[in-house]
Amino acid sequence: MTRLDELIIAQLTAAIPAREDKVTATGVVFTDPHGALLQHLLQRCDQVIVGARTYQQAETAAATATALESRHRVTIAGFDASLRLDQLLSHADTPLIAATHLPKSLAELNYYAQALAARRAGAPVTLVAGGNNKHMTRNQNTILTQAFARVRASRGQGKFRCLQAETPQEIADYQPVRGELWAVGGVFSGTNADHGGNLLATHAVRDLLSVGELPGPIIDLGCGNGSVARAINAALPDARIIATDTAADAIESARLNVPQVELVWDHSAQSLPDAEASAVLLNPPFHAGTTVDPTMVQGLLAAAHRLLRPSGVLYLVHNSHLRYRALLAESFRDVTQLGRDRRFTVLRAQV
Repeated sequence: MTRLDELIIAQLTAAIPAREDKVTATGVVFTDPHGALLQHLLQRCDQVIVGARTYQQAETAAATATALESRHRVTIAGFDASLRLDQLLSHADTPLIAATHLPKSLAELNYYAQALAARRAGAPVTLVAGGNNKHMTRNQNTILTQAFARVRASRGQGKFRCLQAETPQEIADYQPVRGELWAVGGVFSGTNADHGGNLLATHAVRDLLSVGELPGPIIDLGCGNGSVARAINAALPDARIIATDTAADAIESARLNVPQVELVWDHSAQSLPDAEASAVLLNPPFHAGTTVDPTMVQGLLAAAHRLLRPSGVLYLVHNSHLRYRALLAESFRDVTQLGRDRRFTVLRAQV
């Protein structure tokens, strides 16, 4: 358990003092990297709903609940019910006690708030969201006050503080945002096609069209909002395309943007078979939350290598300053540059 988890739990306890008997409320967890918030709410509530933000979080929640002999008391998004938070919470008819780490994106926080507050005006709903002071702004308060009648900030403890929101206002149901693309929650790149993804799709399509018939599927590994899979599907409508991501918002956004392809919610495509894919497209992240982590690509490269059939092709786009070419050459052969602009580089490599 982290210091932030401890602060959120302390704030929850102060807001709604625990009783010896479990309160007649349903616990709700959103971002909970270590399962600590789930463990606390299982001590206080008969039922807990986990709005898992990633596949890893869903796995952690399932393992935590099983270890506590409480799996039957926990509903996990994507495992037991809808990945969409608004749909997941739509049938909860008891008071709600919700806990989360503050998300990086305001759109994600708005998603949490609307999913909790819609159709519950005046009902007993409490949300405690904690974060690092340096990443907190008044805009987060503004988002919460649009959905809740009472919002306040706790006193800071060290680097952290919490926001507490209570009593939903009369608001509309949550709706995905429509721009160039549909966006659910805080999906990467929102309603826009990512520039690096566009460059990747352009060069991959050109190369794939020169190959002819593909014996195996094309996998968009880390599909985000589905913009790359959509471009590939438009150019190669007869190809089998699988789009996969660990982020729940990515899968739900891609479901709206490119319904023609197969969607798999998974961590590093671990449920897909080895050595089957003809091509893998990869636009890897290099941020873990608010921290730059250029090593995040390593697990995805290992996954791509596992997924590709002999002579299968990896297409990868990366920020040019990260210089991934040497890293690819450690596991792949015939690494070549297909394209480059002032920010991004597209590489092609074979198994």
